[in-house]
Amino acid sequence: MDNKKYVNEYSSLEKWKDICEVTLSNYANMKKRLTRRETTSNFVLIYYSIALIIFTLTNKYYPEIFNGRLSEYFSLILSVILLVYSLINKNARYSERIGKVEESMNAIKTIKRHLKSENLEEQIEIYNNIVDKTEMRSDVDFFNTIKSHCKRNDIKWYSFIEKISVEENDKEKKKIKGYLSEIDRFHEQTGIIFQEFCDFSLIIIPALVFVLCVIESFVKVQA
Repeated sequence: MDNKKYVNEYSSLEKWKDICEVTLSNYANMKKRLTRRETTSNFVLIYYSIALIIFTLTNKYYPEIFNGRLSEYFSLILSVILLVYSLINKNARYSERIGKVEESMNAIKTIKRHLKSENLEEQIEIYNNIVDKTEMRSDVDFFNTIKSHCKRNDIKWYSFIEKISVEENDKEKKKIKGYLSEIDRFHEQTGIIFQEFCDFSLIIIPALVFVLCVIESFVKVQA
């Protein structure tokens, strides 16, 4: 094999190893996202069901310290939230999707181990078949992959592109800089923060409602 052909094959091989690595990172982040959504949905279903029971029992056995009318009003709202989350949890099929992503991750790990110059085309075809059958990653999954690459290479993901200095022979940082320019980083980070805020709000709402019903009851007694 002449040197030029060897360099081309080696470059192509390394390129596909990098592609497999990025895909694995994307799928790992997708799995984390789906697992987090499944955990949150299941928690909300249980938590809100228990909260509704506590509201009903408190109103029945301790009506003097609990505003029953306000409790009934908020219980209806919480019931609607509970119904919505039940439908989301049913239609999202989180467990099934997580299982498929795990299967794809294991298959791509196998491809990465077996990648060689002599079987490159065959492994690429297998890779494409796996990706075609797997749920498409979201932009936030890719964004989390980029952030992990930035952390490993001491790059601040929020830096302006032109402020990121990269040496001519540093291929890894060049790739990361290219990735950062491909995605709306601040939009994705805002989405992550907003999702966390919504999850926190869902968790705190029943506790706030309970405290509000107790305070309102004392206010009425004082009046």
